[in-house]
Amino acid sequence: MRNLKWVKLYHQLLYTKDPTLCCLGMLTTIGNESCVGEMQARWCTAMWCDKLKCGRPRKEDMEKECERNRKKLLRIQPPVTEFVRYVHYMDELAEELGCMPNLQITKMLINPSKWRLFYRLIFGPVYPIQYRLNGPDKLPNAENLLLSLL
Repeated sequence: MRNLKWVKLYHQLLYTKDPTLCCLGMLTTIGNESCVGEMQARWCTAMWCDKLKCGRPRKEDMEKECERNRKKLLRIQPPVTEFVRYVHYMDELAEELGCMPNLQITKMLINPSKWRLFYRLIFGPVYPIQYRLNGPDKLPNAENLLLSLL
């Protein structure tokens, strides 16, 4: 199996021994790597400013996750070890960042003007603009931009 030094990076971006060092874009995905890089940059900035929804990760937790990832990769031995699932990875970072799209079904279904947005978020492709609907760095026109992509 190839060299797994990158596995020592928490969320494939934060060096656990020195949490001031982030390596953005050190992964491969079927989605758009530049969008992943933007989400990683947002996550790192929020982490350094103590603005993550879950708080700053503890060193022990970061090391446990890295070890879990290393064992998983050794067990399944994928051909591309740096590969991550685009939607899952983006959602994971967005959840910690607090910018995950709000999918409260009752709220969306009560308001008919939100039906298209709800349908788009559930059944449409993932666009990075959906992580700008709410939370930090939200854009006021993100909903209109997202709906224009249909």
